[in-house]
Amino acid sequence: MSRDASIELVWGEGLTKFAMRIGELRMLEEKRKAGIVEILRRMESESWYVDDVYETLRIGLIGGGKPPTEAYRLVETYCANRPIVESFLTAYGVLGAGLRGAPGEDDTEKKTETATETEATEEVTATV
Repeated sequence: MSRDASIELVWGEGLTKFAMRIGELRMLEEKRKAGIVEILRRMESESWYVDDVYETLRIGLIGGGKPPTEAYRLVETYCANRPIVESFLTAYGVLGAGLRGAPGEDDTEKKTETATETEATEEVTATV
């Protein structure tokens, strides 16, 4: 399975890589003074704080390989100076990928194999 807690999303200046591995998740918890699941639940229940979105994106950009100064510039430009809701879904996706992983090539191959196995089983069952 190809789940490395990174995800590429169109945000800011185009296709952007984010990653929320253990180190980044810990940074977010420390910065927000809340557990990751609590932050995720706030996002899911639409009771999130502005900095839940802002810090998720900033830390996710750093995890994705951006230097801290570049990550700060990007969130200031595309998050702090624009309606925050524009960045909410991106932050939610970044945090979700950190917790559950983002589907990778292996997942697609596995789904194809499972579908083929199911079709084969249905064919055998139908002929019996």
